[in-house]
Amino acid sequence: MKKMNYVLELTLEQIEALITYYEPLAESVFVENTMAAFEGNHVNISIYPSKKVMFQGKKAAQHYDYWIEQFDLGETQAEKKAKKEDTPNKDAFYEPSIGSDESGSGDYFGPLCVAAVYVSANDKEFLSKFPIKDSKQMEDSTILETVPEIIKRIPYSLMVLQNGQYNQMIDKGYNLNALKAYLHAQAHKKISDKVGKKGPIVVDQFVQPTKYYEYLKDLEDVPQVQTFMTKAEDHYISVALASMIARYAFLNHLTKLSKALKLKLQKGASPMVDEQAAHIIKTHGERQLKEVAKVHFANTLKAKALIK
Repeated sequence: MKKMNYVLELTLEQIEALITYYEPLAESVFVENTMAAFEGNHVNISIYPSKKVMFQGKKAAQHYDYWIEQFDLGETQAEKKAKKEDTPNKDAFYEPSIGSDESGSGDYFGPLCVAAVYVSANDKEFLSKFPIKDSKQMEDSTILETVPEIIKRIPYSLMVLQNGQYNQMIDKGYNLNALKAYLHAQAHKKISDKVGKKGPIVVDQFVQPTKYYEYLKDLEDVPQVQTFMTKAEDHYISVALASMIARYAFLNHLTKLSKALKLKLQKGASPMVDEQAAHIIKTHGERQLKEVAKVHFANTLKAKALIK
């Protein structure tokens, strides 16, 4: 029987937690082209610079599902298999819906942006003229060119959590998923105020539904989400558009921050980002870094180490 490989794409913060978990439980080994690797207890774990983590071995699926649950990533392996067998209905792609998605959550520099979009039954002909899909599958140049034309007609709402406030909320004990839940809910409220309460509301799932509403327990009049779905942008054009608009907003804000610092800030959380963070600390101080970066990422510690 062919052995299955199970792969997760994590943030650097999540990878740090995973490494801390396995260090006392498994043997650290060398695997070419990896950041770290472990063997033990019927599982091999390889962590790559692309932030992908591969689980192999007899208990790979169990370890994979454990981290799915720990990080609220949405679905276990069994659920993914069921979704894979459920072929998207392309006719339903253009059905009226309010969809939401975010951008910037895995980027050290720049804000966290969440967009919600309403697509009506009359928008299919207009939208079919544009290349619309998950923003992670698109060139940034295409997004910057396409989105301005789309938002001239399609109703949307946008929530932008700037870095200064983002860091304050993290310091108060909020985690990234809690912040995303709040921004999604607020975006749903704003778009509903614009177009009326026209559902269903669809969220590109980043956390289990019960946890989503738990994060929002202190928020009044939380809009009810009809559909939580991973890869929702493949099923609902409203979510794909929300992904593009959130990315468009993120790119524009990153450009503004870059101009203010006279430094072209890098996207993502690579070693180049560490070097830029170190430069900002040396040139402008840690206070300024908090205004442009998500300082709870591991990049901050790495940047400080570079200064020493």
